[in-house]
Amino acid sequence: MATLVLSTVGTLVGGPVGGLLGAAIGRQLDGSVFGAPAREGPRLRELALTTSTYGTPIARIHGTMRVPGSVIWASQLHESRSSAGGGKGQPSTTSYSYSASFAVAVCSRPITAIGRIWADGALLRGAAGDLKTGGQLRVHRGFADQPPDPLIAAAIGADCPAFRDTAYLVFEDLPLADFGNRLPALTFEVMAAPASVSLGAIAAGSPQASGESELVGLTGLAVDGGTPRDMLAMLGRLYPVDIAGFARKAILRAPATGDEPHLPEALEVLSQGTAHAGAEWVRETDPASPLRAIRYYDPALDFQPGIQRAEGRATGDGERSFDCPVALPAAEARRLLQDAARRQGTSRRRVSWRLAALDARFAPGALVRVPGHAGLWRVTAWEWRDSAVELELALESGAGVPAMDGATDAGSPVLPRDRAPGALRFSLVDLPWDGRGDASGPPLYAVLSGEHPEDGAALFAHRGDELVPVVDFARAAAVEGRLAEPLPPSRAVRFEQAASMLVDLSFAHMRLTPTTMEGLVAGANRLLVGDEIVQFLDAEAVGETRWRLTGLLRGRGGTEPMAQVGHAAETSAILIDEALLPLPGAPAMSLAGTRMTAIGRGTSEPIEADVRKPGAGVRPLAPVHTRRSTESDGAVTFSWTRRARGAWLWRDAVDAPLVEERELYRLGIGDLAYPVRSWTASRGEYRFAADEMHALEVAFPSETLWVQQVGSFSAGPPTSLAIL
Repeated sequence: MATLVLSTVGTLVGGPVGGLLGAAIGRQLDGSVFGAPAREGPRLRELALTTSTYGTPIARIHGTMRVPGSVIWASQLHESRSSAGGGKGQPSTTSYSYSASFAVAVCSRPITAIGRIWADGALLRGAAGDLKTGGQLRVHRGFADQPPDPLIAAAIGADCPAFRDTAYLVFEDLPLADFGNRLPALTFEVMAAPASVSLGAIAAGSPQASGESELVGLTGLAVDGGTPRDMLAMLGRLYPVDIAGFARKAILRAPATGDEPHLPEALEVLSQGTAHAGAEWVRETDPASPLRAIRYYDPALDFQPGIQRAEGRATGDGERSFDCPVALPAAEARRLLQDAARRQGTSRRRVSWRLAALDARFAPGALVRVPGHAGLWRVTAWEWRDSAVELELALESGAGVPAMDGATDAGSPVLPRDRAPGALRFSLVDLPWDGRGDASGPPLYAVLSGEHPEDGAALFAHRGDELVPVVDFARAAAVEGRLAEPLPPSRAVRFEQAASMLVDLSFAHMRLTPTTMEGLVAGANRLLVGDEIVQFLDAEAVGETRWRLTGLLRGRGGTEPMAQVGHAAETSAILIDEALLPLPGAPAMSLAGTRMTAIGRGTSEPIEADVRKPGAGVRPLAPVHTRRSTESDGAVTFSWTRRARGAWLWRDAVDAPLVEERELYRLGIGDLAYPVRSWTASRGEYRFAADEMHALEVAFPSETLWVQQVGSFSAGPPTSLAIL
């Protein structure tokens, strides 16, 4: 209202310029009366999650494969809001964040573990099992006796399924800010037993095919449709697989050993074929287009598709490429392609042969020698006839595809970076006010450092049994360590150019830099050693993490009493710079009893920290420049000069500002907490009458008379006025 009225009056009096001035004054008045208007950040209007497609098959995994999975349960998006600003007439801003809880089925048989997880192509979970973002992850391995997940059971109730014989994962409160506030496209590295893939594992449960032969080189296979026999037929294009015997057992063809059996003479001339050769018919099969390329999933490419090509030019109908949904190293894929091409080139010449009786030595898959024919022949099939057993033979050796020379690899892809989370260190310090901002709040700082600063952590304050979010994410970039050797006491009255201290920093990436005398005056290179603030002029690395600091200014920021005590080895040392995280407006922040928890990305255990000396940052400083004057009548006046928090530079002819709500001092004799006598003063002096001073000297000989400033929050350290 004031904005409108004063804008109109200003326009009438002073024209357009007067209108602008009137509007500005009116906005200030409105802000002081009504407060600044609140602002809201972007917010989702539709909170429903997309569900998976009904009827999508859940793959059976053998070995290790990367699969997408199917969402089998999801909650609604969870919305969190936080407000910032709004002080001193500034508008407040409300921001919103979203998280989701959901379950994803990844395998229709038991698994041994879940490896990496990708979200929209980026790593969501590393090989070490660390989540790159917040939230929780639970893995149900798909056994027949697995219980229901507690989160799903709490949402559904007594009818909650356990999804037995199905391996699935449950994400709880997964933050969605990195994915545009939507559920990301997830793929999972699934590991199932056994680690090596065999024919028997693929054909398990099928009465038509079984076997235990291991498929060498194959690291993973996902069966998401079709029968085991279909899968065996597909693998037969890469591996020499035969369906042997009347039990239809899948076996791998045995390699040549040199003692292959000889077939007996054939019984009769067959009635079909194109060439008569004694007692059997020999025929040439139609030439097929050679297999020249194979596409597969390469583990070295994070299971992205890879391709290997055979050497030479395509013939016949052109190049044939085989898409094989298996996981193979590049070298194994090349070897399998070479072997498959060689088998294709040597198996065109075929023979039909009849025996009088069934002989197990000549079962399908066996290598034999055929009378009248050179080379080795593979039994590809056998069948009962009316009066004999008929064998189908294919030439195994002979003119084939030449071996491919040269090594192969998966190339040099750009893959998402993955590394295990590094160590994390967290503490809280209460520092003296530096003169910026508001002096009324506790200047509490979070000291968060890590082996990898970009990992960072979320910070929470304790409010009873509840953890209250304080900072969603903070970089672990603070520079801190410990004293490598004791630091002796100091009077802390002047610059000590020859003094030095040895500091061991916590991590190798941390650095300390020298400064100039002008930099020291401006407050550079402040190090919190224990409870003393020390400034250093020069810094030199004398080891991977060890630094020697020389040219010291001790007892800075009103910490002279701690400088006069000194510090033992292993005392903490923290660099005071912009990497420290100020927490003046954190919930539940108080001068005493403050506790916070840091939860790092990928760390399994939270780190709790308490304020080392609560209230130290708001405690007034000790008065200085004490003086005693005796009047002619024997009265004694003690005077002193106050210091102020945040006013670290002495300015000529300017009194130190009064940061506290009022100026108040306490004088006392004896223990600081329980003095035997005490007085108060409202300015920087106090006068004792002659008889009062004489009585004190008689009653308390050799006792110290001290003075301390009483601030808005607590009393400061004492300063000695006299020894009685």
